[in-house]
Amino acid sequence: NIAAVALKHASRRAIVETTETVALQGLFGANWWHTAHQKSFAIKQRVLLLEGYLRQGQALWQQEIAACLAEIEQAAEQIDQIPTRGVLPGYLEAPPELTAVDPLLQEMIARLCQNVPDVELEFDLHSKGAMVAVHPMLFELALEKLVTNAIEAMDRHGRLQIHSEVRRGNIVLIQLGDNGPGLPPEVVNSYLRERISRPTNQKGQGIGGMLARVIINRYGGHLRLEHSSPSGVTLTISLPLAKR
Repeated sequence: NIAAVALKHASRRAIVETTETVALQGLFGANWWHTAHQKSFAIKQRVLLLEGYLRQGQALWQQEIAACLAEIEQAAEQIDQIPTRGVLPGYLEAPPELTAVDPLLQEMIARLCQNVPDVELEFDLHSKGAMVAVHPMLFELALEKLVTNAIEAMDRHGRLQIHSEVRRGNIVLIQLGDNGPGLPPEVVNSYLRERISRPTNQKGQGIGGMLARVIINRYGGHLRLEHSSPSGVTLTISLPLAKR
């Protein structure tokens, strides 16, 4: 009946709470938080209206309930899209650009590490001029989060290995490996998918890996934890090879 349907839709408040939490953690930045906040506020207001209608139990409210349900459904669907697709500032809604992988890795990672002289960089780049279709600024942000995590894990002293190649003729593979202490066993299964709790004396919010995964997924790619042990962590990024 309509009351059951209303309550089912109202239960989607869990989506609101999750999205607001993620947005407030800074995962999507100010523009994205504003979008999530607008939609979640709209849902909350309509849920309050629904609860009032249901308490009164009058059939004459059916049209109003149906209108609220439609608005809740629309707002919830828009919120659902935020973690996987992102709501980007206008200048990033342009088509992705063809970006050469090896030069980007070489220049950007060297720049990130220029102030950490005790981190040794080992480049093993073999993507042979391969291009990927990304927004360079966002893709650099994803790499920055992963490289920064590796540097901090090594306590700013160690070896960072960067490897690239083309697999099966249509996949660009990028591997980042450090020789830090590895991930704590309790976070291995949730790394890249959930916020990682960090000691209060450490910088950051523990969401860099999540953000990197969201960005890479946006371009049809995947980010996975390849290996974690007391001798270090290896991450693998795979992206579709772009056609010129």
